[in-house]
Amino acid sequence: CDAEANPCTDVHATCANTPGDFSCDCNAGYENTGSGTGAGVVCGDIDECDDYPCDGNAECTNDATPGTDAYSCFCNDGYENTGSADVVCTDIDE
Repeated sequence: CDAEANPCTDVHATCANTPGDFSCDCNAGYENTGSGTGAGVVCGDIDECDDYPCDGNAECTNDATPGTDAYSCFCNDGYENTGSADVVCTDIDE
């Protein structure tokens, strides 16, 4: 792998040297879609909302920012977050 000329065709892949060869590995937050190999590996965004669902009264937003594997949960209207690290949405007594 050459730092100036990355042989990986996908911008979300990083070249890794192996003995006598190289491989292209998808960056954090991306996975190999299976539609390419070697330098032509194709990386697709991982939707963390599929793996880490939010509270039933919240909306999940996937963060597709390159290099991140993050998501956010926001309580729906009429609900407030009463959790700490995990979003737990409870009805606001109006």
